[in-house]
Amino acid sequence: MTELKGLLASLAEDVIAAREALSTSDMPVNRRNLVRATLVAVEGLVWEARQQLRTIAHDMDELTPLADLALQEQSYQVSANGELIETVKYVSITASIRLVVAQAKLLSSRVDIDFSNAGWQKLQQAIAIRNRLTHPKCLHDLDVTRTEITVINAGFEWLLAEITILLENLVTALRDYVSDIKEVTDALLRGDPTALRLYQKVLNAED
Repeated sequence: MTELKGLLASLAEDVIAAREALSTSDMPVNRRNLVRATLVAVEGLVWEARQQLRTIAHDMDELTPLADLALQEQSYQVSANGELIETVKYVSITASIRLVVAQAKLLSSRVDIDFSNAGWQKLQQAIAIRNRLTHPKCLHDLDVTRTEITVINAGFEWLLAEITILLENLVTALRDYVSDIKEVTDALLRGDPTALRLYQKVLNAED
């Protein structure tokens, strides 16, 4: 947890520094640096959300083996001689975000991200801009316009706000879950007849 927070803090500092550099000198290289720093921060933010979701789902006993693999970008193969081989499955940023939201909704009814929002569209445009810079095919591909800088900033800020709310909702869901368990445990310790009957019913169902 501490390491992840340190990672996000460093990425945020890079974005701030890139914005400050651009505001001081509106040079092409500073525009490109802002794009790169911002999209790296986006990837870090999404990864943090995935790890937090995985932890909370595990604590709530709602983490399925398949979801666990997907959130870690892992899979496996079995060789002809029966050897297990772990493989890494790349998941795009947009698919990762949708995965996080879909899994988070299973844990909290409060989670609700509107993918028709302009912020989502701008984030997708920002990713396309970064991809163009990462894989340039001509000199023009390295040009970043002021309009594109606005798109980059808007997409990042939308994602940051939405992920913050999502994680807050997940923490609330975990807190409610722990509170419910404590309430049931206290009732069992008191010898509450209703709680004891429900507990026995659960045990019988498991058998």
